[in-house]
Amino acid sequence: MSPLQALAGSEQPAQEGRQQTDPEAGAALSAARFENPPGDSRPTMLWFWNGTITEDLVDRQLTDMRSEGISEAVIFPDATASLKPAFFSEGWFAMVGHALREAQRTGMKVWLYNDRSFPSGRAAGWVVNGGTVGDRVYERHPELRAQSVARSELNASGPGSFDVRGRFPGLIPASLSVSDGRLKADGGYVTLLGGGSDWTDYTLSFDTQPLQTASLGGHNYAQTGWVYRAQDAANGYIYLLGNYPHAGAAGGNLTKIIYKNGAYASTRVLPLPFNVVSGRSYHVETRVESGHIVTSIDGTVVDETTDATYAHGTIGFREATTQHESATFDNLRVTAPDGTILHSQTFDSESALSDSATPVPADNVVGVAALPLRDGEPDLGGLIDLTDRFREGTPWSVPKGDYQIEYYLHHPRTDFGGDGYLNLFDEEAIRQYIQVVHDEYYRRFAWAFEAGVVPGLWDDEPRIATGYGTEPPWSDLGCRASGPTARRTTGAATPRSTP
Repeated sequence: MSPLQALAGSEQPAQEGRQQTDPEAGAALSAARFENPPGDSRPTMLWFWNGTITEDLVDRQLTDMRSEGISEAVIFPDATASLKPAFFSEGWFAMVGHALREAQRTGMKVWLYNDRSFPSGRAAGWVVNGGTVGDRVYERHPELRAQSVARSELNASGPGSFDVRGRFPGLIPASLSVSDGRLKADGGYVTLLGGGSDWTDYTLSFDTQPLQTASLGGHNYAQTGWVYRAQDAANGYIYLLGNYPHAGAAGGNLTKIIYKNGAYASTRVLPLPFNVVSGRSYHVETRVESGHIVTSIDGTVVDETTDATYAHGTIGFREATTQHESATFDNLRVTAPDGTILHSQTFDSESALSDSATPVPADNVVGVAALPLRDGEPDLGGLIDLTDRFREGTPWSVPKGDYQIEYYLHHPRTDFGGDGYLNLFDEEAIRQYIQVVHDEYYRRFAWAFEAGVVPGLWDDEPRIATGYGTEPPWSDLGCRASGPTARRTTGAATPRSTP
């Protein structure tokens, strides 16, 4: 049991300097108490710490809260690159300690948020990725990442033979689809090409249609996004072409982002000399040579910059899931400086989706099914279970007609809550989460917990399913049957154990 868990389960006597409860608690409602309620019956301030935090700033803002009758606050870090001191650095703990001492001096209470930003559940990445906090060194535990069930699809026609195991495409992002000779990216955030991690200098070109499906802050907008020199889904350059009404850049804009460890390390919005129109096709080129980056739209250079953050990496697309961003793409090409075609795709068939598939071990496949297509829609009543054929590596004799082949697979999630988000169903993941964050706070500020200055730690929006995006129509977290059986009976597919 951790020290903090022991404290939570103990009866703590009143101590000098400890905040006491309302002496009239439980008394009948009175006009006087309603007009002047105790501190724990008033709003608690969600106190964002971003930018540069100083003792003077902390003192002034706590004073401002008290002047408005607020006596409780939650220190909530917005741990971007601009936050100074950095989250969980020695400077951070010194600033938190100052806030707690000032709160104790003035009779306030301060809750501590239990992560580096929302949502709760990453332990700032130290459980999955490892790292050092103070004098403690944490080993990497990638096996404790959030887990999920995904579906990849292929089509087959008969009569003929289908190699169920040999044709397994891996994990195809559910946000990607191909229709009418174009790729559509519907949310999914960052989706990457399967190869190209060693590419250095190249020109990325494509045609794209941003679609007016997105909404943020009361504004509807269209936006298309692309990624280049990506190390992985959490690190690389992101550019966005859209019409979100940014100040000074309404109508049409280019947003340039340096993406590090799943967070925006740098963001710059540039106005464009034209409006971006939903559904209109734009030809985009981004050329990278060493640290020199040039982007053109419809043959006109709209940005030229120098940056050396990333020297190599693959390409991909970026459409925000939460904001319902979507766009289509066509005529994708990556060209080396000597003219060599590194990658080319015209999206003439759904087989193009395999370019963005992530390799998945065959042992991670929990079920395979074939569904006959009736008027273009899968017929659940005609489901054929191909799981045994997949396990045995034997082909399936496809009857006459068209079929949708569905592979259900278990895989770790890195696309919600940021890379390093934990499997909140795993007791060991939670134990290490508490050890890294909760116990570190208690180890340093036991006096504040015991004196009641810190009532506890604060959670915010922990994610135990797909995230904020639309749940797949076949997804049902409550189902316990294996893949094809679940698909036939409930329209869902999940493994026998809870993901």
